[in-house]
Amino acid sequence: MHDDAAGELPLDLDHPEPSRSLTRRERRSVSEGTGVHVRRIQELVGQQLGVTRGAILSRTRSRTVVRARQMSMGLARVLTIGSYPDLGRAFHRDHTTVLYAARRFRGWIEKDEHEARQVAIAVYRVFPGLPPIPTQDEFMDRCRRVTDIPPGHWLR
Repeated sequence: MHDDAAGELPLDLDHPEPSRSLTRRERRSVSEGTGVHVRRIQELVGQQLGVTRGAILSRTRSRTVVRARQMSMGLARVLTIGSYPDLGRAFHRDHTTVLYAARRFRGWIEKDEHEARQVAIAVYRVFPGLPPIPTQDEFMDRCRRVTDIPPGHWLR
């Protein structure tokens, strides 16, 4: 995990860290103009958790890889307008696997699990096209409702 000098990722959403520009191909995705692409979510979660994107897409079932995969699926559900079948195809999985992962992700956020919170906020901050969120708590609330709302509902 990439940490700052204090040992934690900074959590100030009002002052996001600079990010690289997304390619034209990345912009043409299920995100429709927000700049969010499932591939980038997979890469970013992998970077945060020390797992490659290839491992996330693989059949590997080690605890570390499964957690990164499920976290990627949960964040993809929150940050894109992709349906469960769309996201399943993006992860080379069935839509029910994505539904299960979204529920797991919601459980981690509800428990206020530090690692899940850190990764979710770090990934959110990379995408400049997303609407601003007034508080971290509001973003975490949206993550908690990941299985209750239509895909990308809050992005509109």
